[in-house]
Amino acid sequence: MGAATLYLTGSGDVSSLRLVPALLIFGFVLAGVDDHEGGSAAGVLEANQQLAGAVGVAALPVVPAMAGRRLSR
Repeated sequence: MGAATLYLTGSGDVSSLRLVPALLIFGFVLAGVDDHEGGSAAGVLEANQQLAGAVGVAALPVVPAMAGRRLSR
């Protein structure tokens, strides 16, 4: 979600106000979790963050390579 928010902003200059929509969505989702399921919800959130980070790191070398191909045509 955070990566999508940063992508949609379209700039490298990210203020805290631009991250508010993503934080609100996560807040509403986590607010609906019962107290006894809090640990499970935290685990799912952490797993999603780890997966998103891994995908982002894996995509880093691909994006410039594809942009270079478009520029050389």
